[in-house]
Amino acid sequence: MLKKLIISLAASTLLTGVAQAEGVTLAAHVLQERTVEEGGVKRTVLGPAGKVVPGQEVIYDLSFANPGSRPAEKVVLTNPVPATLEYVSGDEALVSVDGGKNFGALTTLKVANPDGTQRAAQPRDVTHVRWNLATVAPGASGHVQFKARLK
Repeated sequence: MLKKLIISLAASTLLTGVAQAEGVTLAAHVLQERTVEEGGVKRTVLGPAGKVVPGQEVIYDLSFANPGSRPAEKVVLTNPVPATLEYVSGDEALVSVDGGKNFGALTTLKVANPDGTQRAAQPRDVTHVRWNLATVAPGASGHVQFKARLK
């Protein structure tokens, strides 16, 4: 069941990660940090997510590239946070707490309480993550990431 969940999450990202610029390619991967020991030295490495249990974190990695001969301008990458995950953090990302309608820094966003009052948004409220890339030069590539925890 858990392997199926991760495969589903990866497929979801591939279908919904959006590069809003002609010619920019996008690939998504769901990764996990692991501690490995080599020669008595421990270090943390990233690899494809395997079995993930509630409380464990995964990293969504979106790679982008401009294989074209002209710059890609105003590139926007948007990725929904699946309902089975809770947002933890992201590389200079803007977030949405209203289904992708509005974006901003998490510390500036508010959500409505059932009684109509407002409260500061929390990571658990994040529904989408967005990165605005000014220009992706011809031949350039890069990646952005966000971390999430399985509920």
